[in-house]
Amino acid sequence: MDKPSLRRISELLSCHQRFCEQQLANTKTARVLETAFNGDFTEQYMKQLMFDYTPREDVPWFDGSLAKLYDYFEETPEVWANAEEFMKTRLKLDEQKASEYLRRFLSGDQSIKLPRLSFALQHMYDSDPDFQCAVDRSLEDKDPASLPVEDEMGEYLAQQLMDLVHGQHKEAAMSANAASQQAGSAAQQQSSNKATEGAEQDAAAQQQEKQDIGGPQQQPDEPSSS
Repeated sequence: MDKPSLRRISELLSCHQRFCEQQLANTKTARVLETAFNGDFTEQYMKQLMFDYTPREDVPWFDGSLAKLYDYFEETPEVWANAEEFMKTRLKLDEQKASEYLRRFLSGDQSIKLPRLSFALQHMYDSDPDFQCAVDRSLEDKDPASLPVEDEMGEYLAQQLMDLVHGQHKEAAMSANAASQQAGSAAQQQSSNKATEGAEQDAAAQQQEKQDIGGPQQQPDEPSSS
């Protein structure tokens, strides 16, 4: 192989390595995968399958597995006979998962983060024409340049919903805090009034006690006339 070809191969390998490193650093991809898999599986899946950089002369295991998969479907074409039924089942499961995520989020489940809520709302936007029309009408006054593409509408709606719900929780907490402070002030004022009333009663009792001890004052006798 001549030197220009070697330089070209080296350049391609370097570009491929940079691409893999950048994609592995993309946390958004990892979050999307973690909605379906756990963190450990996602890391292995991204490093060993999606963005694997291991230049070698032998055929990677993934390519070999993919070839075997193609051979299997060529040998057993009847598997594709139920493809429509399979898609219906998958859509039904996605619908159940989306409904469950949305229900848990609205009930205050803290484990439902942005990726799961994005999945739920994206599924609703893609599968429910009425929901999609309602969303599109609500965004008519928005600047089109600030709106996401349809494939990213779920994340946009999820962020809006999270801001709304968290804002309501914050407002409710502030209202509860204000009510608590008012109740505390009222209780303090009531306690102060009772203390003042008690002090006045004590002073009146002491005054009455002094009068009782001293008795009625005697008037001097008037001189008798002769």
